[in-house]
Amino acid sequence: MTERVGSPRVDKLDTGIKVTHQYDVNYDAAEDALTTAGFVFGAAHPVPYVASVLMEISIEKDGPKNAIVTLVYYPVTWSAKSPEKVPPVGTVELYSDSNAQEVPLRMSASVSTSNYDRTRNIGIGDLEGIHAFLDPRPVFGRIETLSGFTFSEANVVANVAKRFSTAQMTTRGLTGATKNFWLQMRLQVRQAGDKYQKTEEWQYSEMWSDVLYGAAVGS
Repeated sequence: MTERVGSPRVDKLDTGIKVTHQYDVNYDAAEDALTTAGFVFGAAHPVPYVASVLMEISIEKDGPKNAIVTLVYYPVTWSAKSPEKVPPVGTVELYSDSNAQEVPLRMSASVSTSNYDRTRNIGIGDLEGIHAFLDPRPVFGRIETLSGFTFSEANVVANVAKRFSTAQMTTRGLTGATKNFWLQMRLQVRQAGDKYQKTEEWQYSEMWSDVLYGAAVGS
């Protein structure tokens, strides 16, 4: 491996020093060359940037035989996968939103014998031809920064599509929640460096069926 002209590049970040090295190498032998040179993720950069560690390795073909190997060393507090600043572990962010659900017209409190044909399940009169309507519903969300998370089926499935109790929603940060009116619609966990961000969302509705949606477990 031969270091390219202009390498390395040094960038000063608010958390430390980012160092980028680029090398020319035979494309077919690039992987072996990296192994022989002893480049491994997490290895500290040589003096003087020992506070930065190797987090990114890329091999880019450059012509018929050559390849450019790029090694990027980030400060130990930085994430190559998620370069944005991640809140400290334990940080919780709450938010609310709303979206529209399509609801069968027969479930509207406004339907009557004068504007709805229950035999054909369709609107008549002022509601001629209408089968359903849009009903905006509140959404509650919670984002928490974790120190660790195991990507197992049990943890990924958890309480998705389950109805939450008042106490369970209080634990999540929503006070005064009506029991069984909040259904967990989203559970997303993404790794951001050495941290994990867990996003949960619940959809509000008075009509979640206990036949279709079971009760959430845990506190």
